[in-house]
Amino acid sequence: MNRQQGTQAVEALQPNLEYGTITSSDGGDCFSVKVSFGKITAEKAISCLLEPIVDDLVLVSLDISGSCFILSVLKRTAEEKVHHLTVPGDCVLESRSGSLDLRADRDLHLSAAAAVEVTGNRLSVSANSGEALINTLTLLGKGLHVRVKRITTVAKTIEQTLKRLTQRMENSDRFVEDHEEVQTGSTRYLVEDTLTTHAGNTINISEELHTMHAEQIHMS
Repeated sequence: MNRQQGTQAVEALQPNLEYGTITSSDGGDCFSVKVSFGKITAEKAISCLLEPIVDDLVLVSLDISGSCFILSVLKRTAEEKVHHLTVPGDCVLESRSGSLDLRADRDLHLSAAAAVEVTGNRLSVSANSGEALINTLTLLGKGLHVRVKRITTVAKTIEQTLKRLTQRMENSDRFVEDHEEVQTGSTRYLVEDTLTTHAGNTINISEELHTMHAEQIHMS
């Protein structure tokens, strides 16, 4: 093919632009569009991110080879409150030299059929109230600092494995309805004022030595 023939082939396939109205959809990327000379079947171009719906005014590109593409949605007259931005296959939204903000005047929803991953050097979440529904949660970290005014926990079973536990409290109350058991290598209680024990029955068992030191001991 010489240069003149190649030029003619390119010129022959130059597309024309038409305004059209969406009349129906096959449920995928093909739509029936009414243009000035009748109805045509057009495929949504990859660059057309907004999903067309019936009665949308669209810009259509077509050529003599039969290729028809919806380039963009120009106007929407239907009372459709949700606008869908769709792309075929995987998609990456990237800002290479700046920040990326996702904003909404009302609600912002993130959902996925599989996993949702958030990765960054710092994660900050700020809200007036929050709620998390998670079937299984695993938290791995080197440090955890929590400052709250009140904590309420309702659980069927709690298991903790700690190397060291230090608690500082002004007052402490614990209510055990059935049975409490403490097993330690050694135990020491330091009380500045009075240690009082009330029980229906008290049993003290020492295998070797039982020692009591006090200036006065009253037993009755």
